[in-house]
Formats: sequence, C-alpha cells, structure tokens
Amino acid sequence: MAEKTPHFNGILSRVREKLRSENVKLWLPPYTTSNSQLGNYPEELINRYSAALGASAEEISEALEQLRFHAVTKLQTEERFSKSGIATIKVHLTGSIPPGLNSRLQIQTGLNVNGTEFRESLNRETGLDPAKMKLICKGHVVEDDKSLESQHVKNSGQIMVLVLSQSSAETQNQQNEEDETKASVSRTRQAAEALSSRKDNFKDDRFFLEINDQQGRPIKLPDNARKALTLALTLHEKGRSVLRKRSYAELSYYSLKPKKNSAIAGLRF
Repeated sequence: MAEKTPHFNGILSRVREKLRSENVKLWLPPYTTSNSQLGNYPEELINRYSAALGASAEEISEALEQLRFHAVTKLQTEERFSKSGIATIKVHLTGSIPPGLNSRLQIQTGLNVNGTEFRESLNRETGLDPAKMKLICKGHVVEDDKSLESQHVKNSGQIMVLVLSQSSAETQNQQNEEDETKASVSRTRQAAEALSSRKDNFKDDRFFLEINDQQGRPIKLPDNARKALTLALTLHEKGRSVLRKRSYAELSYYSLKPKKNSAIAGLRF
C-alpha cells in the first residue's frame, strides 16, 4: 500500500466521505469476494471519483483498497472477538526502538490478561525487554496487576508502548547509588567542616596544622584562613582517594568552589 503522505491522507478522507454519502459498502460484493479477498472496483466509479475529487485514477484505486482492507479487517476482528473473546489490540511502539523493528503491530489477546501478561506477549512478538515497556492507553498508564478490560482497553483499541532505555529497577538502583554518593560526600564535608572549626587547638599547632615556607619557617595564618585551608586540604585528600578508584561521578561532588572574597580565595603562597 502507498505511504500515507499528507496529500494522500487528504484524498483518503475525501473518498471516505463520498463513500458514506453514497452508502457504498466496500466489504460487500463486488468490491470484496465471499472469502474477504479483493473483488473489483467498477471503472465508472473510479473515473467519477477521480473527476470529482481532483485525484488520479491510481490514487483513487489505492484509497479505495486501503479503506476496503481496513473495513474487512475490522469486521474480522469483531467476529473473532464475538465468537472467542479474543481481542485485537493495535500497538504503537515509541521511544528506544531497535533499528528495523516495526513500530506498529497487532496483538491478539483476551482482555482478562493483566498488564504484566500483555507485556510478556509483546516480548514474544518483538523480543523487547518487558521491564523496559511502559504501556499507555487513552492517556493512562496500564497497571501491571489489573486486567486490560478493567482498565478500559477494548477490542480494536490501541495501546502505546513507550520503550525505555533502562528498566524502572535499573533507574531506581541508579538513583539509590547517586543518593548514597551524595550522602557520603555530605558526611565527608560535615567532618571536614567540623575539623576546620575546632577552636581549642588554634593556639597549639602541635594538634592542628602548621604551614611552613621554603626555609621551614612557620607561616602564621589568620583563624579564618586556617579554617578554609583545612577544609580544602581535607576535601582534596578525599578527592585524591576517589580519583584512585576512578569514581569520576563521585569526584565531581568534591570540587571546592570558593566564593569571592572568602578566606580561601584570598590565600596567596
């Protein structure tokens, strides 16, 4: 069948309206045979529609066949559902779809299955990981533990399947790891700030920090500068430890960005 371009869609819509106005039923003879196959379209009908709608005879023929095929398919799915309870669900895949995979397909299933079972059916049909599928019907997420019927999924209805790059469990694990990293960094910063804020040792360098010049002479620092330098050196040493482990994501949290006019920003050596 022809690709549905905006131009052809316009022709399709106008042919559909004209068929309705003339009460032409394409699923009946002579357009459709007794075994649901293509019959024939009278040349008079094609030429008349071509002149009336300003489209070529080939475009009119293609539009008629697409509309006939859709009507016959719909009747077949309704008959199947009426006899067996097996529904035909139109599926539209979107998101992280592997190249070459058809994004539109039909799944035949009972409406008593739940969301999890339907995702497993999709897995058998497409090979996609069920854990990376998010099902949406009529603007609502299809829940795993409820039947399709209870979630207003009907025969010939459509479900959009959003294919995720990672599963919900993987996303949660990644979030947990990031939260733990932030918590670890926060504890390190708190410990460094507590160390830099000790007041009892400022007058006794044996228990705190001493900075010497190139001749080995102690450099006397103001209390606020000593605090800032202690914090910076503590975080720097922790950062070196993280770097040795090649945990680059965690390393970014240890970057120290002093504010303008802060004590550490004013240090000169």
